[in-house]
Amino acid sequence: MLNQVMQKTYSFSAVFLVFLFGLFAAACQHGAQDPSDGLVLPESAIQHLVVVWLKESGNEEARQKVIEATYGFEQIPGVLSVSVGPPKLSGREVVDDSFDVALVITFADEEAYNEYLPHPLHRQAVEEVIRPLVDRFVVYDFHPAR
Repeated sequence: MLNQVMQKTYSFSAVFLVFLFGLFAAACQHGAQDPSDGLVLPESAIQHLVVVWLKESGNEEARQKVIEATYGFEQIPGVLSVSVGPPKLSGREVVDDSFDVALVITFADEEAYNEYLPHPLHRQAVEEVIRPLVDRFVVYDFHPAR
């Protein structure tokens, strides 16, 4: 049983790494291309990927609250883009679609990322909306490939 859980965790991590490399492999001379909105990213950009499992998995109202709270982060200085939504359900064995919401926030640089974490809009959304609804989450922070 433990071996199956470890294997699924390893598989999940591997799938997300492949997903990330695939999404951000396109590059140009002055920065990476963000496929979500055509934005050319500065070389200093940071992407913040969060995968979320709700306390009530599949609860559409809770999912929508998390999505709406996340789009509020667009107002935080240094946030270049926000993309958030439910999983694409798949019958493929290699696709982990067990989560409820995934989001990618793109920051201009390390300073913007560091200012986002304690920003009042972020803290309020986490404390009042997200934390009460979320069972667990996984975070991946990375620099887009050039």
